[in-house]
Amino acid sequence: MITTSGRNFIDLFIKSIDSIRPSSGKRVVNERDANILLKCYDFDNNVFPTYKEVAKLFGISGQRISELHKKSLKRLGGVGRHAKCNVIPCMKLMNYLSDCIKKTNGADEYDKLINFWHLNLPDFNGRIMIRLLSTLLYPKKNDIKQNKDIYKKWEKDRFEAEKKRLIEEGKIAKIQDNLLNNVIWFENRGKENSNVFSKPQRQVNTNTEYKSGELYSTKCNRKVQYESGLELNFIYILENSPKVKYYLEQPITIQYGKYHYTPDFVVILDNDEVFITEIKDFSGMVDYRTQRKIEALIDYCKTNGYGIILTNGKDTINKLFFRDGNYDFEKELIEMLNQKEIMYYSDYKNIERKYNFLWTDFLVVVLRNNLRLYSYQPFRLFKENNCDLFRKTMIQGF
Repeated sequence: MITTSGRNFIDLFIKSIDSIRPSSGKRVVNERDANILLKCYDFDNNVFPTYKEVAKLFGISGQRISELHKKSLKRLGGVGRHAKCNVIPCMKLMNYLSDCIKKTNGADEYDKLINFWHLNLPDFNGRIMIRLLSTLLYPKKNDIKQNKDIYKKWEKDRFEAEKKRLIEEGKIAKIQDNLLNNVIWFENRGKENSNVFSKPQRQVNTNTEYKSGELYSTKCNRKVQYESGLELNFIYILENSPKVKYYLEQPITIQYGKYHYTPDFVVILDNDEVFITEIKDFSGMVDYRTQRKIEALIDYCKTNGYGIILTNGKDTINKLFFRDGNYDFEKELIEMLNQKEIMYYSDYKNIERKYNFLWTDFLVVVLRNNLRLYSYQPFRLFKENNCDLFRKTMIQGF
């Protein structure tokens, strides 16, 4: 959950990108470089593309995007620290960020910066945020590198500590049982066929800026690829589950219409029964594009006798569906959709400010009212959602 301090930082950062120098009337960051920063940090949609992905939009190399990105952030930070420049948005940004870091608990300045992200901007990728905050705050390369290295160690230590705690408290077993109990099975339960699931159907883009990569699996006797922190957590659950015989990432490619889709994992149990898994956070579960893919996966699993589960690694979409909501907000949102037929992100922000609800509250309303949401690139919300098979299959008690 993003705090008020986190939102204030984002607002000041966006404003500083368009800062004008009072003395010359020129921009602190030129228009092209400002657009690059806005593409690199799409907070509204929680999208942070790689340098290569941004480079395609501007017709230059990924290396050049990296250089312009760093130069622009250093310029914003440098102008903000230079009081005589009197560029108000940049000064406000740096003063606010510095004050927040000082007030945050931590052993040292680096530790405080990491804790500021973890407490106030936890919805956003840690490595991306530490890169942003460090480049703004520290003019020296060594300080920026040191903070990134400390964050990597913090991330590893925290994950291992959490894993140890879950095992000691017996929660790993509970999570395993919860996942297996939520697998949806169809009338004909098929068995493993090694000719079907022999190797990954596509390579995962391993990128150190994101939580993607590979690790060695003792169950599979090979290195396994993962694309997100959620997938990594799921792999640890599979590795520690006595009921799981083995698993395979990116196991099949399914065609639906003119599109194709590769689900995240196939899991083979100790009794040779098979289920296929898609790993998504709640935003991804509610997104219309995911629901269309899952409908194709449902047909595939029904035909072949496989189970299916859509999960974030702990919970399924049912937890979201049965969560209490804000009914005043829900009523106004539906009325707005009845009048406008389509809702954009600016509309969403206006109603969010009025009711001060959480993003999860919004997802509950979308899911319960069967609305069609495109949660990113760009945000759009429609009244009609035709994914009936998804709802009837994946939501219990619908």
